[in-house]
Amino acid sequence: MSEGRKTFGQELNHLRTERGVTLEELASATKVRTVLLSALEEGRFDELPPAVFVEGYLKACIRFLGADPKPWLERYRNLAGVSSSSDTLPLVFQAPYEEPGVSRWLKWTGGLLLLGSLAFASYVLMKQMVSTSQMTESSAPAPRRAREVPAASARGRLSGQRRCSYSSAIRHRGGPTIDCC
Repeated sequence: MSEGRKTFGQELNHLRTERGVTLEELASATKVRTVLLSALEEGRFDELPPAVFVEGYLKACIRFLGADPKPWLERYRNLAGVSSSSDTLPLVFQAPYEEPGVSRWLKWTGGLLLLGSLAFASYVLMKQMVSTSQMTESSAPAPRRAREVPAASARGRLSGQRRCSYSSAIRHRGGPTIDCC
């Protein structure tokens, strides 16, 4: 452990105690674990997480204690060997960037559903058009013509010349009685 790290930790401890804040109160207020805060105050940088996290913790602690975090962050970067604040966590792999939006399988599924719906609608419409075109007036059955009654028998009934007996009258389906003579 270098002397600079130890001095940095002692100065951080002095700032905290000068403000009358315990390690537990600082941990509770900043949501930084007590173990990490004590490692910072004791200069044990090798026990700390990556520098990006430590810079965030340090910034939160210094602000809570009412001091300017910029000089503290610069000193920490120099002591920890961090080149600048733009350092990021080392990535195990770099995932290719994909535009946010609808996934490929969702597009294919939607397209197939749309195509199936169009095919079904076309089938139903074609079937309806074919059945309508087959039903024309020429193919429909012609209306039946009424049976013609000979003029003589019609005249006889009207004039009352011919009379039939009651037994020759026929009743059709609950309707009027028809004279068969």
